[in-house]
Amino acid sequence: MAIVTGPLFSIDASGQFAKSLVFSKWRGINIVRRYATPGGEATSRQQRIRDIFQEAAGLYQQLQGRDKDAWDDLARGKPLSGYNLFIKTVIEALNGQMYYYNLIHGLKTENITSTAAEFSLKLLEPAQLQVDWGLKGRPLRESIYVSEDNFNIQDKSISFQIQGLNPAQEYSFRVTALPEYITSQNISAEKVGDAPLQIYGFFMRLITDGGLEIMNLGYQSTGHGPQDFDEDNYIILSWEPVPKVAEYEIYEYDPIEEAVYVVGRTSQNHIIYNGRTDDNLLQVDDLDEWFDHEPKNFPLHAGESGRYDFVTKS
Repeated sequence: MAIVTGPLFSIDASGQFAKSLVFSKWRGINIVRRYATPGGEATSRQQRIRDIFQEAAGLYQQLQGRDKDAWDDLARGKPLSGYNLFIKTVIEALNGQMYYYNLIHGLKTENITSTAAEFSLKLLEPAQLQVDWGLKGRPLRESIYVSEDNFNIQDKSISFQIQGLNPAQEYSFRVTALPEYITSQNISAEKVGDAPLQIYGFFMRLITDGGLEIMNLGYQSTGHGPQDFDEDNYIILSWEPVPKVAEYEIYEYDPIEEAVYVVGRTSQNHIIYNGRTDDNLLQVDDLDEWFDHEPKNFPLHAGESGRYDFVTKS
């Protein structure tokens, strides 16, 4: 790294030059360094971001002309293009607590009168819609909600109507596919054998196919099982499969001992619990912090559109 006393081509310089030199500023000092080609294998986080970027780029290719124009309109006045704003939005969503992005695309104008406008669009998954609308160039202060019951499974489309409009006026609207959350389900605990009974409490951590680990206390159960486990006395735990989840990690919590035991980790929707051992006692310094360090609810999917424009008839 070298200090620059006469910056290249300008009073200040930044960025790379012919993949040879990189100019930048550090603490107010102009510096230049040799361009370094990134090397080495990508970390799992880097690979995750690359995969998300590719997924976002693939979703953008599914947008039609009006959809892309809507993102361009939304990006107007911002230091990025409609494409970049779309990619940024999707990456932020998928890199958070979301399994997949519910793409809003294929907008069609079904009918426009002097006081109302009807549209349809396509979604990847059924969802309740929030449509925010208003006069073009002004804040979108009005909202309507569209039930996911209006979703047409055959062509994956949903229709909505904006009413109370004025003749010969320009309007804008944006559409949000509201998040769908995984519904709470209980772990079913089936006792096998005739040993004396004891109460057990179970809960689950979900590991998504993207590597996200989420504790969801909605997946919990209190069930009866044998006091003493052996090959004839055990518990069969089962649950409904969760979309986009690759593995399930099951725990037993003893509130009297304030201890957590690892039942096991599986890609199936069931597991056999053969009881506590020294090996499956999980050392937890702060149970409250351990329970609460991850969200208890998280969306399967959600999505949003750019800003569409239309004009009512005279």
